[in-house]
Amino acid sequence: MPSMNRSLNIFYIIIFLTYSCVFSFQNFLFNIVNQCKYVDFRYNCSLQVFSVLNFIGSFFWCYIADRRENHNNVLAFNISMYIVLIIFVLIASRITNSVYQIVSITIITIFREFTLGGILPVFFALVLNYMKRKRIQESKLVMINIFSILGNACVMFIMPVISCTGIIKNDRLLSLTVCIVAGTLAIILLLLKTPKFKKDVKENLTREGRIMHVILKPSVLLYYASVVAIGVYKCIISNFVTTFLQINGLQMNTIRMLWGTRCIAELFTYIIIPYFAFVPNNILFVISILVSALSIAFYIFPELNTTMLVISEVLKGAGTASFVYTSILIFKSYATNDIQTQVQGIRNSAYNGFSCILFGILAAVLIDRDLKDPRTVNEDESDEMRNRMLNVFESSYFIIFFSLLIAIVPAILARFLKKRNK
Repeated sequence: MPSMNRSLNIFYIIIFLTYSCVFSFQNFLFNIVNQCKYVDFRYNCSLQVFSVLNFIGSFFWCYIADRRENHNNVLAFNISMYIVLIIFVLIASRITNSVYQIVSITIITIFREFTLGGILPVFFALVLNYMKRKRIQESKLVMINIFSILGNACVMFIMPVISCTGIIKNDRLLSLTVCIVAGTLAIILLLLKTPKFKKDVKENLTREGRIMHVILKPSVLLYYASVVAIGVYKCIISNFVTTFLQINGLQMNTIRMLWGTRCIAELFTYIIIPYFAFVPNNILFVISILVSALSIAFYIFPELNTTMLVISEVLKGAGTASFVYTSILIFKSYATNDIQTQVQGIRNSAYNGFSCILFGILAAVLIDRDLKDPRTVNEDESDEMRNRMLNVFESSYFIIFFSLLIAIVPAILARFLKKRNK
């Protein structure tokens, strides 16, 4: 029992460090690229199309991890690659040649998306495999999610404090320091202390056959559609909101504090969600979509105040936490242990893959080519670009609000189909 607790504690620390590493930059990368002199707003949005590589990467890294039973090494490699690619992004943002900067940002985005695709699905497959082998209750998965949010929240609250002390004044250097330190510690633990993945005894049906059987179930396809909608919502709040708030006058430290508020709401949701075990996961999944829709509704209003922003972040946190928790368990319910990694990859491909592709395609079609970040243009053009960009943001928030309401329908249908086919 002490050994089991020690192994779980290692998982908790690793997810804490991994989230600290990734989210020291992830929510702000769109904003960083948007301030590159030669990358316009439309092209920046269109880069999200490369998130198809997140989808491909999910299956590629999961396949490599399962094939060789080396989930720990795959995770360590992907985290180290993420750190290297973040350094390259910061270098590329300083390039003064237009062609070199655009090509560099594009190539880095391609590799970053492919790398990110292998982090969370492989990690959760490793954790779920260990929990099933040791017959640990699924309620312990809540602690994994709690520590992931603590990692995110720690970054959002600690970095403004460090910035205010003047120890590291440059925002990007501060974020990079946190990213490297947290990522390095996570890699060390993965390679030296984390339990290894172990397969079950093979069943008669081939693994590929079982995966296809899961994918082609009507209820899975309906859940997939709902997850794609939530993924587009995630793209918008991850990519647009930082820039939206900055051009509305908020400082980066204030924005980080708002993100920290969201993390606290996520943390609180993970703590209380086990007390709602009497409510089926598929019902909580529907509720999470509704809460997410309500959170984005506040941005439709032309005038925002602090109270509205805080309420919106609380709802985002509650909706995101309940969605992540329920969606992982819903997709887990369709899989045997030896294809758990691939099934989580299916979920991840919807949330971090096809949703981002859809976001990028819509941006490429709907956003004017000459729209630029008002912070990168001449002063006489700044007001016009600011108003045009705000109109794009408000329209996007309006569209995703109604899209999420519509996404509730396939989630409800999936619940009834799965229940009927039991």
